[in-house]
Amino acid sequence: MKDTTFTPTNDPDRLIVSNPHITIEVSADLDHETLSLRRYKNVIDYHYREIRYPGDNLARWTGEARANEYLTPATVKEAKRRINKQIKAEKEMLILAHNHPMYKLLEPIADQILKSYRADFTYHDAKCIYQNNPNNLIWIVGDSHTHIYIYDTPWTAGCIKYNTETRNEDKFYFIRNGKIKEITRQDLPTVSLLLSKPPKID
Repeated sequence: MKDTTFTPTNDPDRLIVSNPHITIEVSADLDHETLSLRRYKNVIDYHYREIRYPGDNLARWTGEARANEYLTPATVKEAKRRINKQIKAEKEMLILAHNHPMYKLLEPIADQILKSYRADFTYHDAKCIYQNNPNNLIWIVGDSHTHIYIYDTPWTAGCIKYNTETRNEDKFYFIRNGKIKEITRQDLPTVSLLLSKPPKID
C-alpha cells in the first residue's frame, strides 16, 4: 500500500482511495435507522467508483475485481476496515448527540409528531446539533420529515420562503438559549433573522 492515501469524506460509509495511477471512491450503504451497513444476500455490499478529477460526480462504477486490480486486494481490504471504523466512530458520536440538551428538548416533540423516517431526527438533526452546538435554531417537523436551520444564509432564506408559502400540517419551533417556543408559519421570516451568521472559513 505504499504511495496509497485514504481520505475520509463527510459520509462515514464513503472513503476516497488514491495511488499514483488512479483514484477510487469505496462506499457502502449506511442504514441511518439501524446504523449498520446494508447487506445483499447477507454480505455487505461495497461499491467502487473511479474518480478522474476533484469534484467528479459521474457514475463510473466498477466491480470489486477491477478495484482489486487497480488498488490491490490488500488496499481494498484496508478501505473496508477503515469504513467500518468510521461507522463505529459515528455510532459513538450519536450516543453523545442524543444526550445533547437541545436534542433532549426536541425529542418529546419528535416522539409525538414524527411517525416515519425518524432518522431525519435521530440521525441528521442529531448530527447537526452536536457538530454545530447552536444557541438558536429553527426546527420544522411533520409526520414524515424534519428540517433544521441554524444559520442565517441565502439558502436558509429560500427554504424559509418556501415553508412560509407552503400549506401543510407541519409544526414550527424556535429554540433560543435553551428555551423552545412554538411559532407560526408567518413568524418564520422574522425569526430567521435571529439565527447566527455562518462561521467564516479561512
